[in-house]
Amino acid sequence: MNEKDYILIAERFADESENTGSSDSLTESTESSKEEFHFPGNRENILNALDITWKGLVAIFIVIAIIIAVVSLVNLCIGKAEHAKKLRDNPELAEAERAEKEEKARLKAEKRAAKDAGTGNGDGKNE
Repeated sequence: MNEKDYILIAERFADESENTGSSDSLTESTESSKEEFHFPGNRENILNALDITWKGLVAIFIVIAIIIAVVSLVNLCIGKAEHAKKLRDNPELAEAERAEKEEKARLKAEKRAAKDAGTGNGDGKNE
């Protein structure tokens, strides 16, 4: 209901008061009705509605986050599966990747050994 509906209801109540013969109560009724219906609903109902609203919005964002996480996980799994299939289909590529991983592991071990030996910079070069 909008404000016009409330005013019409107040006027109808005023007309009923007029039929009873009290003209003073007519003006008082109309004025009090306009003030009373200025803000439809009470504060408690609005606060309850806002409470439900924020909980609903939080729930929506949680569901969206879950959907994003699931889609990302599926994309990650699909990417790994495609990469594994590519390595199965191309043994030379698989061997090259294996050699690259071994080289990285060797360099990492050398850096760790240099750091443990106390050379300081850990890049495998002695000063």
